[in-house]
Amino acid sequence: MDNTDVIESIRVTDFEGEEWPCFVFPDHSVPPGAIEPKPNQHALPVLVLQRHHFEWRSPDATHDFDPCQTREFVASRADKDREQAFEEAMQFYSMKHYHEVAWQKQAAKDMAIVLDSDEDVSIISVTKKKRPYSAVFKRPGLPSPDPTPRKKGKPSPKATPALPFEEEDDEIDLPDPSTFTPTRRQDLKLAPPKWKPSGKLPKVARDDYVTRKQLELLMMKKGDGKSATPEKAKALEPVKDPLKVNIYVSDENKLFVLDRALIQKYPSFKKHITGDNKDGFEIRNATFKKFKLAAFESLVSWLRTADYAPRLIEGKHPHLESVKSVRQFEDTAEEASVLWEVAHKLELTDLQELIYRKIEVQTPLAPKSLLMFTRMIFWNSPTDAEIDDKMRRMLQREIAARWHELIDEENMILNRLIKSNVELANFIYTYQLEHPYEASAEHVPESDEDDAEDDDDE
Repeated sequence: MDNTDVIESIRVTDFEGEEWPCFVFPDHSVPPGAIEPKPNQHALPVLVLQRHHFEWRSPDATHDFDPCQTREFVASRADKDREQAFEEAMQFYSMKHYHEVAWQKQAAKDMAIVLDSDEDVSIISVTKKKRPYSAVFKRPGLPSPDPTPRKKGKPSPKATPALPFEEEDDEIDLPDPSTFTPTRRQDLKLAPPKWKPSGKLPKVARDDYVTRKQLELLMMKKGDGKSATPEKAKALEPVKDPLKVNIYVSDENKLFVLDRALIQKYPSFKKHITGDNKDGFEIRNATFKKFKLAAFESLVSWLRTADYAPRLIEGKHPHLESVKSVRQFEDTAEEASVLWEVAHKLELTDLQELIYRKIEVQTPLAPKSLLMFTRMIFWNSPTDAEIDDKMRRMLQREIAARWHELIDEENMILNRLIKSNVELANFIYTYQLEHPYEASAEHVPESDEDDAEDDDDE
């Protein structure tokens, strides 16, 4: 198993003889002193949830966390902690959250004061302050006796500094406060580091995640090697190149500069271009002003690379790259519905085919994600092309097949969707006639004959 597949994700491992959820940390993010030395090269640090304790685990010693799995807990302190740990895992917190939790716990541990039980030191002697001087440049008066006797503590091993005056001195010449000016110690200035990036990329193994992550952090430094903050990206300016087109998107008028060759083969996209070879070409109108920035960035990525994030990984088990948690699946479906509306308005059927394939890979969607996606498609994207009809048919079948599940979990959204679309309501009605619902055995009520038998037994 590749380490990069499990890092920064919720996993389940064996802890104290039971299954516990944990969060897999990168090696460089663990606070110093929070975990024992690494036992081998492949071990990964995991943060045991609820206990917030670090352990080393090999990738094979962890498995996927299934939020839908039913677990039973007994009434004990350990199982109560384990139940709270699984409830915390259901929140799917980000790496930033667990990073702050780990560092706060380590900071509290470092600040804790541990008193040695062998040394009998009075609290009064530790917290007591010296009496102030009775006057300027005069010796302090006699200390007042303690109200309660205390035991003598062990003498401090530190040697007292040598003083310039002793009790036998009769004449003590102290500096006059009107003419004496104490000298301040000059602050030492640290020399700037001599390190500067060479510009050469070192060779790093593909499976060495920690080294690659550290290299990325180092490459964020500026050229002078003094600051770790990345340089601010320069603001994009419009160009007058006849081979380019300036596109202004959303209410913020965010500027995108694209090659005209990428747009030429799409007539519904091309018709929005205005301008000439002298002053340059641009797209600035009400249609593009309504587009969401995130959706248009995905569209630009598709125009340039024929795909957009998250990438579609085809194969024996097709999946979306880096999409693992339930929340990520819901966010991906929501972003896909917005991108579908943009692609529909610009008649980018190839992009719609890709979105259809990604939704097909994600099926079955969560109930709320499925209904929200269907509402966006049915309300904003009429059947203008074959791909539109194809997407609507897939969503109709999915909703009709999961009708009883959707009624139980998202009844309000489902009713609004059905009442606003006659086509979907008729399809569900026909599907229910052809595929009658069969209740599970645990929900089937007892028949009248069974009731009569029970009466006879009485």
